[in-house]
Formats: sequence, C-alpha cells, structure tokens
Amino acid sequence: MQILLVTQEYPPYGSGIADAVYRLQTELLKADVRVDILFPHAGGMSVSDAFLKLNGLAGKIPFWQQITEKIYRKAGEYDAVWLHSPLMFNAKKLGIVKKLIVTFHSTYFGFSKAFRTHGIGRLVPYYSLASNIESHFLREISSFRNTILTTVSPSVAEETQENGFLKVPIVVTNGITQESFLTVDREKARSVLLNEFSVRIPKNELVLLYSGRITEVKQPLLLIDLMRSISSFRQDVHLLIAGSGNLLSKSKRKASEFGNVHFLGQLPHQKISIIQSIADAFISLSCYEGLSLSVLESSYFGIPLILSDIPAHSWIIGKRIGHGILVDSNSPSPRKILEFLERLDGRRVYPPTSLLSLFSWKSAAENYLKVLNA
Repeated sequence: MQILLVTQEYPPYGSGIADAVYRLQTELLKADVRVDILFPHAGGMSVSDAFLKLNGLAGKIPFWQQITEKIYRKAGEYDAVWLHSPLMFNAKKLGIVKKLIVTFHSTYFGFSKAFRTHGIGRLVPYYSLASNIESHFLREISSFRNTILTTVSPSVAEETQENGFLKVPIVVTNGITQESFLTVDREKARSVLLNEFSVRIPKNELVLLYSGRITEVKQPLLLIDLMRSISSFRQDVHLLIAGSGNLLSKSKRKASEFGNVHFLGQLPHQKISIIQSIADAFISLSCYEGLSLSVLESSYFGIPLILSDIPAHSWIIGKRIGHGILVDSNSPSPRKILEFLERLDGRRVYPPTSLLSLFSWKSAAENYLKVLNA
C-alpha cells in the first residue's frame, strides 16, 4: 500500500501533531506500508518562505490551497491520501482520490466554543473564522463515498458532527511514546530538580506537575491563582511547570509573588519522565483538548490526575483510563484538590494493562490500517 500523508506539522517543525504523524509513519513503515509526507518544508513544495514563516491562518490557508492542487495532480499514484487536521476551501477536487482519510486531532470549532465559554474574547474572532472554513470542508467531504473521517477522541468526533460532518466519525486514539520513559525513585528525581534546576523540594512535601504548552487554552494564570489559594490552606504544596509558550513570561511574573511555583522550561521526554517520578499528581486546567498526551503519559506512570471538567478529560476519568478528579474549569476548588491529595497519601494508581495497551503507536497504526483496508 502507498499512502500520501499531508500535514501542516512534521519534525522538527512542530510538536503535538508533528510527533503523532512521525510515530504513525514509523509504525506503518514497519508494516511495509510506504508513506510519503507532504508538509510546508518538504522538498517540492512551492509555498513561498514568506507564507511559511507566517503563523495561523495566514500560513495555513496558502499551504492547504496548494496541497489541494498537488493532490489533484498526484491522486492516481497512491492507494490513499491521508490529511491531518486540514483547512481547505475547495475540497471537492479531492473527490477523485481513490480513498481519502481525514484525521482531526482537535477542531477549530472546539477551540472557538471553549474560548467563548471561558471569556477569552480576543481569540474568538480568529477561531470562529477558522471554524467556519472547517465547517465548509466537513460538509463538502460528507458527500464523498471514498472518504473516512477519524478523530483522536469521542469529544472531537462530536465536534466534527456539530460543525457539519454528516456521517459518523471513527475514533482512533493516538499513542504515547512509552519507550522513552525513564523512571527513577523520588530521591533521584529530587536530586535532579536541585542540581539541574535549582529547585529544592523537601521530603514529605506535595508536588503537582503540569507539562505542556503555556498558552491561553491551557489557562496557566488560573493555575497560578489556584496555587495561591491552595497555599492559604497548606504551605507545603509545590507546582512544577514544564513547557513554554506565549504566556510564559506573564506566568512567571504572576508566580513570583510566592515561592512554590517552579518553571523548568521545555524538557525532552526522558527528562519529563524523571520529573514525573516525584509528582503526587498531574494537574491541567485546560479549557479545551482533543486528547492530551501529557495526561495519558501521566496515567501510564500511575500519577493521579486533577483535570478540568472538559469533555476530553471527562472521558479519560469516566473510562478509568486515569485515576483522578474533575474540577471546575472556571473556578477550581482548592479544598476539593487538597482532600483528594490527602486521600491518596502518596499512592500511585495504575490503570489496567489492557487499557494502556490501547495507547501505543503500534496499536494506533494497526487501527488505521484496519480503517484503510475496510
């Protein structure tokens, strides 16, 4: 089988979708499936450097416009064309493709809805416009007989239907990079924090961990406000933040008022897994997710979860993929969190192995092959 895979992100350009595409390509190659990748920086792309350097829609729309024409010309060379989170105006041209598979890792509709709900007004116009383009695309491909739409979680599947897709999407979850995890004991992790990050965590004090982007959708400022409230009840709770983003500087300034919030910067997988060894719980107050790999990775470690009550998180807790609690994504309760931590008393809670096996990249690739061969 020969597949043309098209993505806006591919290593080293990008992280979430880029990593997922690379992992899936690697597993499919092991199954003797040829996967050719088209992305903005790939050879043969003629999108100008000026467009490639633009963020947001100004860069994405020219890329997907050109891709549509390229697919139209090359469609006969492949058994299937696979699009990851596309943003297209003229999808009708894709009707000539033998088999079209479209995968959504998240939706602009979901982002737009979350930003409206959580009062992040300055981002609403941008995501509303993108959501309208997305809706037009979903309605167009609904009429194609050759098209399969997949999503990485049930919540994203519901979003595509709310935004115009007229069929039932297939849910194929992403995997986690289990082979890069390196577990150590708490003393070793404490030593790494001290020697490499100058962060001292005394014995028997509690540690919350957040790893991921530090952007509006993740609500890092709300997380710091929550830590301030927690500190009014207990002074021995620390928050480790691993990641970067446009709100990093603002978050650091806000957290400088007290000493229990520690910023570690952007870390590789292996370093994060060492830091996870000291965490009593993973916390995320994100107002929107497609499917958070950071949450899945924490569950793999048996780290209890404190998550905002958004659909993607509710699914993880409801299906017992991870052990934890849900808190209000607008006004999380510090008392509820402290009571949860006290009940845990430092215990790890591992999900069943049968559940964790579903979240491997090998399993994800096998499921996509089933979809392609159906």
